[in-house]
Amino acid sequence: MSTQHDLQTRIRFSQILAQKLEARGLDVRNWLWFHPREEELDGPDPAIFAHLDLRQNEDLWRENFAPEQRQRVPDFGNEVLPWLRDHLLLVRIGGMGSHLVKPRPFEELEKICGADFPLPELRYGNTMSSREHCLERAVEHFRELLDQNRGSWRKILFLAHSRGAIIAAELMTEEDLAEFQPQIAGIVSFAGAIGGSPAATGSLAKQLKKFRHNREAFKKGLESIGRMLPTALMGDLLIEELPGLAEFPTSLHELSPERRQELLQRTNWPEGKLLLSLASVVAPGQLNLLEKFAGRTLSRRFAEMIGSDLMQHSVLNDTQVLLRDTKWPAASGGVHLGALHGDHWGMAYRQLMPLVPPDPTPREALLEAVLTLVYERLHRG
Repeated sequence: MSTQHDLQTRIRFSQILAQKLEARGLDVRNWLWFHPREEELDGPDPAIFAHLDLRQNEDLWRENFAPEQRQRVPDFGNEVLPWLRDHLLLVRIGGMGSHLVKPRPFEELEKICGADFPLPELRYGNTMSSREHCLERAVEHFRELLDQNRGSWRKILFLAHSRGAIIAAELMTEEDLAEFQPQIAGIVSFAGAIGGSPAATGSLAKQLKKFRHNREAFKKGLESIGRMLPTALMGDLLIEELPGLAEFPTSLHELSPERRQELLQRTNWPEGKLLLSLASVVAPGQLNLLEKFAGRTLSRRFAEMIGSDLMQHSVLNDTQVLLRDTKWPAASGGVHLGALHGDHWGMAYRQLMPLVPPDPTPREALLEAVLTLVYERLHRG
């Protein structure tokens, strides 16, 4: 259950986002799902969306987001950005499958922060591999980033997408990585698979289980797929990495709700860390996964598998993760900032594949709003 303080933070973030969107000629009511008791509405009934739609709830809009209700928003270029430059190193982390594509997560940061603002990305090897493999690679790369940041007063703030939020949390909480904790300011999770996903144990997972014991055949099949893909698609898909998909069944196990709850229950959360989470939610019928990736080059059956698994649990999902599973557990002290109209990949990527239209999610405004709230929380207290 959200506390009053958490709700106030969520409303404040939404007000900042409203201002950022309006500056770009956009209306926050077209991009934000909101209800003060969001968790009470969760479930499989599509009627939930009538309660979350601010265009259908004028009283909620006027009470919380109308211009006269908003406090001043700090100027991003003259207040927020200089403070961020002096105090934080923003480290991006992609999700499962991010090593397979050339586009990098949160590329809009380069525009809003400037070319001279360091924005490293933490890589963790084959992002579809086991927890042990991913964490080992993440630790190796994180040590390199810390060495580069040595002598600086700046602390690390992770901007993490999907499975990347789990990797960031483990770097911050694992007992044998305690040396890292003082150097980490916190994590902002974008559509993070923090609580796992029912999709990891659903129809697709069951289909893939047979490849656990026949990986060589799976690799050869993936290589064949790579040869058949259109040339334009191959431009942004790292074909040489496709055989690594043979680890997919392992990573799905790591993202099962049961496995994630097991790990979360034994996590010791350090005090004084900033933990924020953002979700995305697709209203039924608003996204065609085939069009999202490669027109009709994908199987409709594959596209429908995950969505149908999630809808059995809740309509509040982004086609990959349930809204409830994107939130930090209560023991962490994390705060949920809300949900945007959009899908899982649109939270981090403008365009995953060259054959499809760019994703319309206003990431530039979203990232400015997030970093402004971070500034308010860490600088102003």
